[in-house]
Amino acid sequence: MAIHIMILGAGITGLTSALALSDNLLDTLAKITIFEVRSAPATIGGAVNLTPKALRYLDHLGVHDIILQNGFGARSLLDLLKEQNDTEIVYGKKVVEIVESPQDVTLKFEDGETVSGDVLLGCDGIHSAVRSLLTDPERNPTYTGASVVMATSNVRPEATTPWKSTGLISSRQGKLMCTYYCTHRIAQSSSSAQ
Repeated sequence: MAIHIMILGAGITGLTSALALSDNLLDTLAKITIFEVRSAPATIGGAVNLTPKALRYLDHLGVHDIILQNGFGARSLLDLLKEQNDTEIVYGKKVVEIVESPQDVTLKFEDGETVSGDVLLGCDGIHSAVRSLLTDPERNPTYTGASVVMATSNVRPEATTPWKSTGLISSRQGKLMCTYYCTHRIAQSSSSAQ
């Protein structure tokens, strides 16, 4: 009997998890369903800065060439997942209840539909339904006093940067992290990892 793995969230974490599971489990052993609250693929969500280690993992999963062709983001992972016969993405599904039993996990959606599976992965971001409905329902969000701002900028080809990898500058008032992306560094990283 096939194992049904359910993933909440079709962002980069949910899609990468599905891809890794699909690559490492035989098609006859697992069926993967990703449930996404939005009605279609979107670029909205938390800002994600992929570290060099994260990029190596994506390269290991075979996403490197697609990323170079299409650019970063969930679109590259969606393209690769389309080739997987064991993975389905269902959009427009807001979870309102999660029930665990010794046999399975059941999701109840806002539209009244229920789906059961063997494993549930909560990859649904900062406002996680898994966290608020199942693992930590009594916890209320609180402001920690920390905030994050991200920005990107194109650098002129003749410009030089004072760092060779991700750098962190700390002070009493806060921190500044700087990193950069260029295609030849990704290619060098991939060839040295092999």
